[in-house]
Amino acid sequence: MRFLAAILAGLLLVGGLHSAEGPSFQEREALAKLQAMDIFPDLEKEDSMLAAQVADEVKRLEKEQPAFFKEAAWPLRAARRAAALLGILPRTVAQIRASLTNDFDVDPADLQHIHGIRIVAARFTTGGEWLDVTPQIAALMTERGLAVDCDRALATTLLDERQFERRVGEREGDFWKRQRMLVAAAAAAREGTMALQVTFEFHSERATASTKEGERLIVSEDGKILVSRIAPAARKVGNEGITAKLPVSVPRKNPPKSTKLP
Repeated sequence: MRFLAAILAGLLLVGGLHSAEGPSFQEREALAKLQAMDIFPDLEKEDSMLAAQVADEVKRLEKEQPAFFKEAAWPLRAARRAAALLGILPRTVAQIRASLTNDFDVDPADLQHIHGIRIVAARFTTGGEWLDVTPQIAALMTERGLAVDCDRALATTLLDERQFERRVGEREGDFWKRQRMLVAAAAAAREGTMALQVTFEFHSERATASTKEGERLIVSEDGKILVSRIAPAARKVGNEGITAKLPVSVPRKNPPKSTKLP
């Protein structure tokens, strides 16, 4: 029953994202409570040490930090504080997914609404104005997270008109103006000018990650952010056609006639 309620809350939240008002405080608060119970299953046991610690933490916060409860994510934040005091580790998304799919007939899409990463906003630039590419980046999301390379290929991918979406209340003329700007920016992309900024929500918390040309942005299924350099393209060395990757930052003098991989 609790999980079905979670699915309902998740669907209400997703529906609210497409409305003019957005999800209500109560909807977001309910979702945070459900997420907390999935991350810390002991919360469902009224006599557990964790449930008692959370109750104590809430009482303390009500007296000392009443503003804490103005954020809809407060149930999950309070649970994390209590769990940290007791040395209880949170379950990973993979563990939550495995547990729920074993006990229930769960649609992966519904589970993604509750414990997946949601792209809130994404902006892309080729050196000029920042352009809204939220639907295009959201389309790259999987249940395992987001992985995107900031390079020329990304500029081409962002031109996929199947991902174009009209904003709530946006006039048709304004909609197509935005798309023309995106197409022009992608077509004019020059080396060293591209950058991408992604804001996402995971377990009722928001975070922003930025990456520039030549970098790979990874947001794991557990909301961890990793930015790394894109590996250099492989090249053929010697007459045998052996493929090797040479580090860009380390110049080599008098390279050998052939290179062998270990």
